[in-house]
Amino acid sequence: MRTKYEKRELSSNDSSRNLLESIGEYWGAFYLANPHRFCMDYFGFNLHLFQQILIYMMMKSDQFVFIASRGLGKSWLLGVFCCVIAVLKPGTCVLIAAKRKKQAKLLITSKILGDLYLKSDTLKREIKSFQVNAQEVSIDFWNGSRIEAVVSNDDARGYRANVLIVDEYRMVDEGTVNDVLVPFLTNPRQPGYLQNPKYRYMQEENKEIYLSSGWYSQHWSYKKFMETVKGMLSGEDMFACSIPFTCSLEHGLLTKKRILKEMKKESMSDASFMMEYCGVFYNESDDAFFKSSWVNPCRVLESMFYPPSDIEYLENKKKRDKKYHLNKIKGEIRIIGADIALARGVKNDNSIYTLMRMLPNEGTYKRCVVHIEAYNGMEAEKQAIRLKQLFSDFQADYMILDTQGIGTTVWSYIQKANYDSDRDEWYDAYTCFNEDNTVDKSLAKKSLPVVYSMKAYADENHKMAMSLRDVLTNRTLELPISDIEAKEMILEKEMIKADEIDKKAELEAKYIAPYLQTTALVNELINLEYSADGGKIKIKEKSGARKDRYSSLAYTNFLADYLEEKEKRKNRNNQKTVMIYW
Repeated sequence: MRTKYEKRELSSNDSSRNLLESIGEYWGAFYLANPHRFCMDYFGFNLHLFQQILIYMMMKSDQFVFIASRGLGKSWLLGVFCCVIAVLKPGTCVLIAAKRKKQAKLLITSKILGDLYLKSDTLKREIKSFQVNAQEVSIDFWNGSRIEAVVSNDDARGYRANVLIVDEYRMVDEGTVNDVLVPFLTNPRQPGYLQNPKYRYMQEENKEIYLSSGWYSQHWSYKKFMETVKGMLSGEDMFACSIPFTCSLEHGLLTKKRILKEMKKESMSDASFMMEYCGVFYNESDDAFFKSSWVNPCRVLESMFYPPSDIEYLENKKKRDKKYHLNKIKGEIRIIGADIALARGVKNDNSIYTLMRMLPNEGTYKRCVVHIEAYNGMEAEKQAIRLKQLFSDFQADYMILDTQGIGTTVWSYIQKANYDSDRDEWYDAYTCFNEDNTVDKSLAKKSLPVVYSMKAYADENHKMAMSLRDVLTNRTLELPISDIEAKEMILEKEMIKADEIDKKAELEAKYIAPYLQTTALVNELINLEYSADGGKIKIKEKSGARKDRYSSLAYTNFLADYLEEKEKRKNRNNQKTVMIYW
């Protein structure tokens, strides 16, 4: 007669079919206690040690928060866990939520059905059916379990789940999580053994699982992480961890060459690297003049302006309706702000061009940043031509330019007519519409008066800093959404067509660029410090940091203030004229 231990040993050497037949008899409790073993023994998936620990803790915890660095394979691991709990706990409903439904769907379509399902015959046998269409993406198991993707908004009300997974939870509104998603978990799983009074004490708790990369410490996602850490330390069934890129390097999930390449990217600031690759919640300085809690809520814009390439411009040159033009609404004003730099090198400042739409809004203007460009070491004449290209492509009305110091060289070229050899186009000379003693009035008579000549002294710098802080706190300034969310949006909206797949990388880079530039802008803003001298605010960057994106945005916002006040005066004068007439 064999002991239970001997039977277990024999079963462990059997095929997966024998394991399947003996799970209920010998192995059920063992695998519930060791889900990582089940994953390897039954499904046949190889797991690194850190992945085994995470699978184990996901099964054991009622609340689980995982801050994962880029390249760690969190989506794959999450797909594995979904399959493990669905098989080991019959009748389990797993709901996967994300900011965009496409992102939630990807976990099922790409990781489970597109990878795990194809590699494991035992997983195939457990799955009864699956649905993949525009309305529904779900997997049903023979044991009554179900995995389904939902979107994180009010349309999701009414769902019920035993396991709630919120992917990239930092991108989801806190109110939506608390008021819509968490209420999914009202009904616990009802396994058959609960009908026996002997086992009523074994009622299970439903699970909340949150996954994300690092973000800003002022955000609610950090509070959720710390809440879970404190619960874990006090002995509650909670678990939280943050795993940096060094783990990916150790296990060959990323290469050192790839990490170094990412670190050298112009858009990869220290803050971005810490959040994306180190799993850190970034905390701005106590002396920061701009807080992330003001700036990030302004990141709401999805639609951007994409200037044409030279080839696209030439293709549309003779067309009346150019496909890259944005429709202008009545009363809209479009402006461009430029902070100028000429020296080349990683440690030198960049030239930054900010494009803004001023949209009429009940007597004021909503300010929408729809494009940002950065150039390092571009020659002065080429910068002048590029600014005029943008002015034409964007159908801009005005431009503001730093015209002192280094900016004087570019300003001198802007005051001339320029030939653009790439587009075979002549651009008129521009001049300023405000007072500038350095401008030759006789030469400027035939020039287009569309430039605000900006010479920023203490008063102007103070006004720009205070005004920018005001429009951020009252949210009259709107910025592009985060680049991570933008990638999901581009995928969801199918902005890259099937016949353009050979240009996928190039097009992705083009579409993501303004969002990446905005992320760099945000990281600049929250690292800026200030001093007060004679009642005037002076903005200063930390050693080794930059403020060129801030300067460009501050100039653009300054011009928006000027134009808005001008429109208000004009409207007041018109009202007085009407009153006198009557």
